[in-house]
Parts: sequence; structure tokens; C-alpha cells
Amino acid sequence: MSKLSFSIRPATIGDYEQLCSVWEVGDALHREALPHIFRASGEPPMDRANVQALIAGPSSTIIVAHAGGEIIGVITILEELVTASAIKVPRRYVEIDNIAVKQLAQRQGVGRALIDAAADWARGRGVTRLELNVYEFNKAAAALYRGAGFSTQNRRMTRQISN
Repeated sequence: MSKLSFSIRPATIGDYEQLCSVWEVGDALHREALPHIFRASGEPPMDRANVQALIAGPSSTIIVAHAGGEIIGVITILEELVTASAIKVPRRYVEIDNIAVKQLAQRQGVGRALIDAAADWARGRGVTRLELNVYEFNKAAAALYRGAGFSTQNRRMTRQISN
């Protein structure tokens, strides 16, 4: 298999339909694995106004990977601020809110390039930490994140109880 050639750039609102198509890849994976949490609604995964707001920032952005005029990957990032409390240190970090790569482009370096672009965006804002959440079922994503230098900081656990 030949190496996929792609580029990274900021998203524009003109990308909206293609963004929704790529997000559907991740959404379908989550619906299949966790139907008690995720559902198909028949609506776009994110409405156009919210996408425009994320693109416009100032404390968020959407970055895409594209090849041959087609968006093949997307990452949504948000700058977060934790205020000081009696037990917490004030801090800023960039949250990877969402990352998705079309199946034809998976395992081709697209996800890693998007994470690197998020790190560059964070660095440009003086932020030195990226954070994200990943569901336990998503072994491929967890492997990507470990390979990109992420480590587990905490674990959210659930327990089903009967009525």
C-alpha cells in the first residue's frame, strides 16, 4: 500500500458537509459500541452555527486533513481554563474534544498529524498541555494517543444497577 499524501489546514465553514461526513465515522463507531449512550438522530452531528463558532474561536478551532480535495480527518480543540480553588491549581490546557479519520485514511499518519497540529495550536497560545477522553472500547484510538505521547491521568468507571 502506498503512503497517503495529505495536508493539514484550518477548517472553514465551507467544509461543513464534509466535516459532518468525517464525524459520522467516529459517531458510528461509538453508536455500535455504546448504544446505551450514543444514538442516530437523523440530524447532522453538529449544527452549522456551532461549527462556525468553533472555527471562529477565539478559544477553539477545527483543523482538517485533506487529500485530493476531500477532507479525510478532523480534530476539534478547545482551550480550557481551570480556576484556582482550595484544592486545585489554576491551569490552562487544550482539550481534544473530537478527532475522526475516514477509514481509508486510518493508519496512514493522519490522526498523528492532526494531534501534532493541535499541539502547535496550543503552543502558539502559550499552552503546554493537551488532554482528551477516550472510551475503553476504542483500543485503536487509545494506541494512537499512547503513540503520540499521551498517558492515562484518571479513569471514569461505571456500574449498571437494577431498578
